Amino acid sequence: MARIDQNTIDRIIDAARIEDVVRSYGVELQKAGTVLKACCPFHEEKTPSFVVSPAKGIFKCFGCGKGGHVVKFVMEKEQCKYPEALRILAKRYNIEVPEREQTPEEKRIEMERQNILEINEWYAKFCQEAMINDPNGRAIGMSFFRERRFTDESMRVFRLGYAMNKNVAYEAAIAAGFSEDIIVKSGIGGVDKESGRSYDRFKGRVIFPIVNITGKVVAFGGRILNNLSEEEKKRVGKYVNSPEIIGIYEKNRELYGLYYAKSEIQRKDCCILVEGYADVISMHQAGMRNTVAACGTAFTERQMGTIHRFTNNLVVMDDGDSAGIAAAQKAANIALKAGMTVRMVLLPDGQDPDDFAKSHSAEQIEAYINENSMNFVEFKKKVLTVGREDDPDKVNAALSSVIETITLLPNAISREVYIKEAIKRFEMPREAIMERIDSLKMADQQQKERDERNKMLRQEDERRAEEANRPIYKFAIQEREIVQFIVRHCGESIEVENEEGKGRYYVTDLLLASLEDIERDGRLLQNPAYEKFIKLIEQQEVTDDKIFTFNEDDDIREISTSLMLDKEVTSKRFDSDIKFTTPEDDPQYARKKAEFEARIQQERELKLRSNLETVIREYKLVVLRDLIAETKRAIKERPGEMIELMKQLRIYIEQEQMLR
Repeated sequence: MARIDQNTIDRIIDAARIEDVVRSYGVELQKAGTVLKACCPFHEEKTPSFVVSPAKGIFKCFGCGKGGHVVKFVMEKEQCKYPEALRILAKRYNIEVPEREQTPEEKRIEMERQNILEINEWYAKFCQEAMINDPNGRAIGMSFFRERRFTDESMRVFRLGYAMNKNVAYEAAIAAGFSEDIIVKSGIGGVDKESGRSYDRFKGRVIFPIVNITGKVVAFGGRILNNLSEEEKKRVGKYVNSPEIIGIYEKNRELYGLYYAKSEIQRKDCCILVEGYADVISMHQAGMRNTVAACGTAFTERQMGTIHRFTNNLVVMDDGDSAGIAAAQKAANIALKAGMTVRMVLLPDGQDPDDFAKSHSAEQIEAYINENSMNFVEFKKKVLTVGREDDPDKVNAALSSVIETITLLPNAISREVYIKEAIKRFEMPREAIMERIDSLKMADQQQKERDERNKMLRQEDERRAEEANRPIYKFAIQEREIVQFIVRHCGESIEVENEEGKGRYYVTDLLLASLEDIERDGRLLQNPAYEKFIKLIEQQEVTDDKIFTFNEDDDIREISTSLMLDKEVTSKRFDSDIKFTTPEDDPQYARKKAEFEARIQQERELKLRSNLETVIREYKLVVLRDLIAETKRAIKERPGEMIELMKQLRIYIEQEQMLR
């Protein structure tokens, strides 16, 4: 039987929750403190001596002595060997296992992976020893952490260190037996492409090792010190992070502090999510050891899935600024959609968790959370209308945000509970809220249908391109949507609020303004026929679709005609189902008709704005994801340019996360 590569093994073990696997064999587990207990499935007994620890991912029977990890449990139950047990688990969790021998290239990749993990472990120890044993390390690195009021115990547990402000780690790694290739690929060091000189990537920074759920050092965060000028800080960046390496360090999967927090999360049946490294360390130091943070990225579904292995309860405690509030809402949406119970906390006086934990004991923090945590309805009502509780627009925006979150809830009972909460908090009739929920559900269904249609169109485009021996454009479907929007809505305008106040703008101008930042090689669209539409509206004001359908250019004329006659006519999406029924002999007929028409126009503009935002968002997403993939390839192919490429990659990833 073919050997299973380590990356696949890690994916299987990460996915497999031991308590779920044990229960799938009919074992009735009961909670007993921090563990789960049952009568042993391997021998007859009346008193439970079989124990499962979800936090540690292991089982043990104190009667017959059998114990181990989740794979070992399957081996015992199925009486099979290790590879077969892995395949059983892989099938359960829909993970594909390559059924072939490793190629020489795959063996090389696996060896490289092991070498990177080894050098990461070495570097964490190297930086910690430098901070403890070197006079400069103590004077600079340790002083920085002590100024942050981190204890020696916290520094030891979290393996904090200092990268000396000179190029010593690269040479030390060579002396320790690591190859230049591994030093560069791990991100610990680099080679200047012009001078050919080696350098230390993290030099002059304090080091936060990032440890995965099994205790392996997979990456590092290096923070600048406070003794730099503001200009220097901007030039070098506050943090330098290890590059993402598939199968080792993927930011959207890792949670800072989870290795140290998982047992306490399981014991308390609750996880606290904060924003940064210092927040986690200070919370742990205060005694709140069930705290984790996303690793330099917005909270993701993969991270949520990891937390869900240990608890169904999440407390979101982000910074109190606008960015922190926005991040808290996104994190809550992800967790709520997965069926978790979520409470949200605003700290007093704009403090962050780091500040708050340093001035409060564990008992005080827990008491504050218990007394001040809110469900998402209360939280959104509070933060989105603060200071403007009587402003109808602000209240409406807050309610819309609440309703969007309610539609994400997978459980009908939960939805009903929060609908009642929204009715109470916003003093809004149930009918109005249900109407909005139904509208969002319809929009979601339309999006699914649109995605399915786009998939079919893409396949058809690829087939035709192959038959005609012409290029296949990567973003053909999204580009078609842009041109379709231009053709169908040229001449239409919507009201927009900017720094100069409110004003009306053509939607085509707004479209171009929103997409100009992703132009490449002087072109916005790849398909040259579609690009002609962009050039046309850039060169002149287009207020009538006849400029397209009667154009002398064959491409413009034929494409616009085809798009306008498409059976999925966009304008139908804007037609209101509401009919004006007031009879003409009504004394208030004229006023009511004017109000009705104004309402219909307002609804149309809202739908037009939504459609515009969707077209922009979908195109930007596919382009950014392509740029991310291109940049990752470039990092592998051009390691000498790693620092510049990583900076650009971070920008692309942040932009993509904001759009998701």
